[in-house]
Amino acid sequence: MSQVHYASKQREAILAFLSQVGDRHLTADQIAQTLAARGVTAARSTIYRQLALLVEAGRLRKYDTGERGSACYQYVATAESKDCRQHFHLRCEGCGRLLHLDCKELSGISQHVQQAHGFTIDSSRTVFYGLCADCAQGTSDSKGYANASNKAGAAA
Repeated sequence: MSQVHYASKQREAILAFLSQVGDRHLTADQIAQTLAARGVTAARSTIYRQLALLVEAGRLRKYDTGERGSACYQYVATAESKDCRQHFHLRCEGCGRLLHLDCKELSGISQHVQQAHGFTIDSSRTVFYGLCADCAQGTSDSKGYANASNKAGAAA
């Protein structure tokens, strides 16, 4: 028998904030800091519990960042955005951004590994590490935002 989870002020605030930032990937700490700045009072344990419930409900996607159990979360707007298995991810070691990578060249690697080695890659959990263009050029701050001097802007 499944549990019934009632809407809470904290859950609605988390969902509203993440829907505003779209495809950006944010940690629980970043979410907690933003909620606190907006006057939403919630203990860290409450935030983690609400994030877990939203992931379970399919409203958020959770990514393991590979940093001592740390994770980041992304809002899932539509049914088609729920399937993240069709692309790989890029993790910037400079600013920490997690970016989606739709690349036909890499889908060929997945097909090769499946056909030649009988192994299916879970693209949603495959992350390439390196530096984003902003960090490589020194135009990104530590939060993953392009500095004003970067005319191209940040895309997360």
